[in-house]
Order: sequence, then structure tokens, then C-alpha cells
Amino acid sequence: MRMIKFFIICMFLISFVSASFQVGNLSHSIDTYYGPQKIINGWINISLNNEPSDSLFRDSSGKIISLINLLKINEEADYKCTNLACEVEYLPKNGQEVKSFYLSSGSNQMIGLNLQGNILNINSINFTIDSDAGPSCTNQLKIDFTKDGLIESGNSRVSDAQACNYLKTRGCFSGNKTLSEFTIGTYPNKHCQRIKLTESPGFKLGAWINPSGDTRNLSMGLYNLYGEKLKDCKLPLVNQIGEYSCDVEYLVTESQEYFVCIYSEKDQGTSKIRGYQDAENGCGFYGSDIGLEIASFEIFAQGKSFDSIGKINITSYLEGQISLNSLMSDYIIQRYGSLDCSNNCIIPIVFYSGANQNINLSNLKINYDTTLGPTISNKFYDLDRVSSNITADFQQLQLNPAKFLTPNNYGEKNFTLTLNNKSIFTQKIFVERIPILQSIKPTKTVTGYPTDFKMSI
Repeated sequence: MRMIKFFIICMFLISFVSASFQVGNLSHSIDTYYGPQKIINGWINISLNNEPSDSLFRDSSGKIISLINLLKINEEADYKCTNLACEVEYLPKNGQEVKSFYLSSGSNQMIGLNLQGNILNINSINFTIDSDAGPSCTNQLKIDFTKDGLIESGNSRVSDAQACNYLKTRGCFSGNKTLSEFTIGTYPNKHCQRIKLTESPGFKLGAWINPSGDTRNLSMGLYNLYGEKLKDCKLPLVNQIGEYSCDVEYLVTESQEYFVCIYSEKDQGTSKIRGYQDAENGCGFYGSDIGLEIASFEIFAQGKSFDSIGKINITSYLEGQISLNSLMSDYIIQRYGSLDCSNNCIIPIVFYSGANQNINLSNLKINYDTTLGPTISNKFYDLDRVSSNITADFQQLQLNPAKFLTPNNYGEKNFTLTLNNKSIFTQKIFVERIPILQSIKPTKTVTGYPTDFKMSI
């Protein structure tokens, strides 16, 4: 009896330590001072013991990179894998033209596509997803093609059936400050606030407005952090002091920051918004281009609800004009070394569920050309996962190639790095205003003669 207990305990311990990593006594070293949106500079000191190659490093902003990819871009890294490719392998089984499964909220299901032959070109892909999930403030279904950690598709239908008041956010604005009123500018001048939008299919964009007897038409605009306009909408007539908003349909698949702006299209007037100056923690600016964020305005964005899923038609082009044909081709080349799928090429698709639902996949048709002629694949497969595990002694891995970025706003921040949601380190960094060289004159000089240079920063 004691021998049996000892065996069980040993097996438990073996399974517990079978996949792990350790950080060294000196776990890491990174620079402390940066400008906004700059690459984190430094390294981690880590050892690996049968750690799956697709384990994910994730920073405090949500940016990810797989373990094997970080090792590959650290060209001097020394490690061993349980298979030659150092990649997870997927073995297809139970191929069906219609694949049905149930997903509870928070669960996921991986399904595979199987391409065969020496492929010349993938021409098109189409299939249908049916779901019985009802309206929700959170996305009921998200789809990751090729299992790279990125969401390329999902439910994008907008609904007004369910109010999502808790998704309303004003960025850095605080109503506890002393507020001043500012006249709303005429486009291209605008008041803008950097706001982290929720994962939503559309938004109410709005602001607190004092019309001050003004009757001009006002608009809201949604911009990316490079200042490119993505969507806009016209506000209703402002006839009294209060909050006003208008709707835009714009799918955000992962929560991230944008600029929400207010402006008048044509006329100058007297209508005002309110806010306050805040050089240290501000996230707003006024002007025609992106400027220093030295203010906060009462501008807001509120995520709208996702409608019932019903039917989703997947085609060769996904949201944002992502080419699914190219995505699959690139994955095959990266994973298998070429488009030669004589021994089968498996493309994984992960379905992430945000609601209890029944899902049916059907009408699959992948048209592709091989050296033996045109071919069609029409079956979905269940997949058995065969992990490739990595073992490595303690060594320094450089973080620079991973391109983890500092936040876009100034101040003291905590930068965190995890592997498979387990902490590697957390360190305070400081994001400061640093001089940016705009120009230098002259750009040419003569050897042997002293030259005075003028720099604009």
C-alpha cells in the first residue's frame, strides 16, 4: 500500500514539474527611462524545462510573442526541442463536411483544415458558421485563424437591444477637477481625447456640450493613434447643456487606445466643451494634428452590444481586408518550410466563446491549385495536439527584438512580463517627454572647414 501511495505521489510530482521555467537570481535588466511608444530595451535570465514551444510571453499592454519566436530572434540562444521543427504538431481525425459542437462561456474549440499536395496557390476559401448565441455586451464568438494569438474574425453585428452603460469611458477625465469651458474648433482643428475603447462592434461617441446659443452642426470623429480618421458621425442638434452622442459602426476586436474628437465641420460658433489643463496626466489635445496631451476633456466613448450571431459567412477577405488566402499560405510556409503539402498541411482555427452556444460549421470550400491540378478541400477536422517542448539552461534572452512598447502617455508606469500568465518580472519605468530631432541644417559640409549646425527639436 505504501509503495502504491509513493508511486502516485511521484507521478503527481513528475507531472507537476514536467513543464516549467525558472528565472535567475538576477531575473532581468531593462532601461528605466523612455519616450512614449518606445521599444523596451533589456533582457531576461531564464531556464526552461519541457516548456511548450507555443507558450506565450505577454507584456502589461497585452502584446504577445511565442516562446519559440523569441528564441528564434535571439540568434545565439541555446535550446533543445522534442521535435526537429520545434513547433506544435496537429494530427487530423474525424473529417466531416458539417462539424457541430457546444461551447460554454469562456471555453474554446480548435478545428483544423487539411490541405494536401504540392500547392501552387490558394485561390479562395468559404464556409459558414451558425450560432444560437443571443445579444451580449461582450463578444460571443472570436476566431483566431492559424492560432497565432491574434483575433481575425468573429461576431461583428451591432445591436441596440441591450444597453452597455458600464462600457462608457472618458479616458483620463475626472469630474472632480476644476473645469473650464473651451470653444469647439472648426475642422481640421479639433478637441481630442485618447480613450481605450472596449472590445465592441460599434460605439456611441459623445461629449458634454454647452451650446451658448450656437446652432452649428457638430461632429464626432474616431482616429487611430497616428491621426488617421477611421469613422465619424454627426451629433444631433444641441439646444441645451448636456451630453450628446452619435453612433459609429467600427469593430474593435481587442481593447486598445484611439482618439475620440469633436469639431464643427464648417462654421465658427460659440458652443463649448469643458475640461482642464493637465500636463502630467492629460490625455487630450487641441489642434489640427496630434499634439502634446496636456489636457483632459469631457469626451466619452461607449461600446455598443453585439447582436445575436445567427449566421457568419467566412470568405477570402476578413474584417479590415485581411486576406485569409495569404494568411493560410504564409502560415504553411512558416510552419512547413514551403507550400509542399504532400504529407498534409494542417491549419488550426480556434473558436473562443463568450457565451453558451451551439455552433455548426458547414459549406467549406477551399479552392487551391497544385502541381497535379485544381483541388477542393471540404472537410473540417478534429485535432490531436502533439506538443513540442523546449529545454534550455539559464541564459539571457534579449527583449528588444520582441518590440514590446512603452505606454503612449507620460508618467511612472509598471512594466510587467509574463510567460503563460506566470510572472517573470515587474519593474517601474518612466515615460517622459524626450527631444525629437525634426531637422538639421546644413546636411552637407566640406572636409577641413568648421561648420555650425542648427538643429530643430
